[in-house]
Amino acid sequence: MPYERYSHDRIIEALTKSAGVLVMAAHDLGCDRRTVQRYLDRHPELREARAIIDETSLDVAEAQLFRLIEAGDGPMIRFFLQTKGRGRGYTKAIDVQLPAIDPAYDERNRQEEAAFGELTSDEALTVEVLIEQARSAGATRQ
Repeated sequence: MPYERYSHDRIIEALTKSAGVLVMAAHDLGCDRRTVQRYLDRHPELREARAIIDETSLDVAEAQLFRLIEAGDGPMIRFFLQTKGRGRGYTKAIDVQLPAIDPAYDERNRQEEAAFGELTSDEALTVEVLIEQARSAGATRQ
């Protein structure tokens, strides 16, 4: 096993003080974030400790969120309903309107794409230019 500069207790202390944020724990320890990550990778008990710290941090954040909700904070109420209340229909509605599709235009595109598959890229470009010229000429005649 490689030399270990930090005790498990010291790493857990740094992780606790940093709420599980590795870069902050590393700063507290005076090392690089990757060093802390390697300790976590090598030691399951440190990973478990970090998981507990992460869960505790979430609990603290949720407690603060509920305090804000109880105080009538509208944006926090909306946030809570859009995340936790999703199953009850509290979601952010997004109205998307797509342009109408002309079936004849769509079919022409499919036929052109099928024909282009058999051409070299230079030939396909030439055909595209000719089609565009033909369409432009047809538009000016109408």
